[in-house]
Amino acid sequence: MSDKPISRNIPHWNYLPQSVQQSLENLMEFGSHLENLDDDVQEALFRITGRCGELLGKFAHLNGHRHHVTDTLDDRVALLKKVRLFQDLNDFDLIMVADQMEEVTLPPQTDLLTQHQQPDAVIFIGGGKVAILVNDELVAHRGAGDCIGEMSCLRSEPVSATVQTVTECQIFRILKDNFLATMNKFPQLWRKLFLELTERFATLNERTSEILQHSPQGLLKITKTGLISNEYSSQSVAYLGTQELEGKSFAETVFADSQPKIEGWDKIFPLLFEENISLGFEEVAELLPKETAFLHPDGNTRHYLMSYYPCYNPQKELVAIDIGIEDVTEEREMAKKKAALELEREILKKIYDDPESYLNTLELARDTSTHLMQLAEVLDEMLTSYTGQFDRIPLQHEDEQILETMRQLHTLKGMSGIFLLDDLKYVVHRIEEYVRGIQNHRTITPYQVQHIREKHAEMNDQISYAHSLLESMSTELRRRLTGIVFSLEEFRAFKASVVQKNWNAVQVMLNKLEKVSARKLVQQWKQEVSLLGDRLEKQIRLRMDGDNVYLPRAMYERLAPPLVHILRNCVDHGIEPPAERMELGKTEYGTITVNMKRLEGQFILEIADDGKGLDFEKIAEKAQENPNLVPSEVQTRITQNRVWEILFLPGFSTAREVTDLSGRGVGLDAVQTAITELGGHIEVDSDLGLGTTFRFVLPL
Repeated sequence: MSDKPISRNIPHWNYLPQSVQQSLENLMEFGSHLENLDDDVQEALFRITGRCGELLGKFAHLNGHRHHVTDTLDDRVALLKKVRLFQDLNDFDLIMVADQMEEVTLPPQTDLLTQHQQPDAVIFIGGGKVAILVNDELVAHRGAGDCIGEMSCLRSEPVSATVQTVTECQIFRILKDNFLATMNKFPQLWRKLFLELTERFATLNERTSEILQHSPQGLLKITKTGLISNEYSSQSVAYLGTQELEGKSFAETVFADSQPKIEGWDKIFPLLFEENISLGFEEVAELLPKETAFLHPDGNTRHYLMSYYPCYNPQKELVAIDIGIEDVTEEREMAKKKAALELEREILKKIYDDPESYLNTLELARDTSTHLMQLAEVLDEMLTSYTGQFDRIPLQHEDEQILETMRQLHTLKGMSGIFLLDDLKYVVHRIEEYVRGIQNHRTITPYQVQHIREKHAEMNDQISYAHSLLESMSTELRRRLTGIVFSLEEFRAFKASVVQKNWNAVQVMLNKLEKVSARKLVQQWKQEVSLLGDRLEKQIRLRMDGDNVYLPRAMYERLAPPLVHILRNCVDHGIEPPAERMELGKTEYGTITVNMKRLEGQFILEIADDGKGLDFEKIAEKAQENPNLVPSEVQTRITQNRVWEILFLPGFSTAREVTDLSGRGVGLDAVQTAITELGGHIEVDSDLGLGTTFRFVLPL
């Protein structure tokens, strides 16, 4: 036995762990006493100590090698400690496994394993991200610390998925034969491997069952904290337009342009995992959004349906949720186009039924557009010429121009509704809001004028669409609808009068053909009453009485648009809701009656409802409180017992709030203006609780 210290014979002695140094020294000390023992005992102990010495010597050799490549081996050992299969091995064993590993750095889109092919190595991911693809469908991601392919190597079977790098990856590989040899050196690993394999199969079966519920959809797995896990499908990547989904907030990713939806999600989602609430998963999930739409990175707005599924661990605890996402953009677009075509057919039917009123609406739209443009120019001029320091400047005596514009806007809105031109109706309503703001505050701002101009451009687009509906008809049909049409009998009589040069008869026939049936004034009202009634949850019937009076075309064209305000007034303010009517002992259905007759050279039109009637005391009180009315005019009508005339003053409304039906204070004013221009007058009769009758008397 040499007297030299053992440390002189072992390289890198100082780098060996203290426990290994002590073991080697003990062996050397023990060996010095073997010669005094029995030969058989000496032989047995020599074999034991020789084996220990061999192992410790190999450890010393590996340790020397380790400190030759210190950083790499440390990294490998640290990586192995993250793999569940190797977590029970000591450092010595881990170094033996790590010594089998070879390192390589690979670029993105590199296949590490290929589905249905035998693996040639076990893969350890040191850094970066890889994708797990089944039949080219992304099912999950894996990252640093994950081990892939070990089961297939041990079972000598093809891998079930393709593994592909997503980012640049640091990869450590152990060749299949070396891995099997290493496993055989550690029998304790086989039991652990069996248990892990069993657990994996159980988890896989459960997960497969979950996935099958929504395989046609995009799939995202969401953690309890609301973050997207590393399990998401390639369809989800396509839907959401980004590969970088892992770790992102689901709500902020999908509802990015809707803060209310994000806040609603943040309140409801945690309830799914609450143990102390009585609601089950399905009941809470029902409260989460079922559909959303957002701007896709390709620049188009996409529509998605979402469904929610629970993910349980073996203890049946909810640990995450799956969210199935289905792109329904095409279905929504097709439904939208179908609805637009159906609406267009309905509009065309209304045009066929009453072409004169439609042409009047188009003419009104053109006039309204012109008035609005002129008003915007005047307001712009005020802003330009103002030299003060404030953004909001005082209005300069443009009351009548604003009032006339408001009348036309309100009337156009009503006529647009009659012909189902809902987009035109909506934009006109928005313009009304801006103009009304100027009128009420008697000030203007650049912001208001800018928005009036923007909405004016939108209005013109909708007017162009309304014109295009006429152009979609054939020339012959358009001529018949918009011109003067003779019946065969009328044409023969007209031709005979011309041949006989009976010019008086010709003149009479021409005058008659040029006139329009007064019934066309309310021809479209029946459907309008139905639509408004449904919207206000009222049940209303429209009844027509009286004679079929013929009106001069000019009278008809001037009278038709503003009369819609009377109808809307009856529906909105007159007729009560069904429950209220029943309490008052009335029928559930309210009735609006239109009566027409010719009497002593006058056309008399009555529009009556059997609703709540007018409360003249409240009308007087409301008028006296209204800053838009001239107090002396209000007081005169009260004193002379003509309170009903207040209803027709510009700026007066009994509505509690402004809607697209009423509240502007210009509807009845527009009616009054039209009747006055035609040389007629208005009478109003009303009994509180019984109803109201509007009577219009016009000279023929």
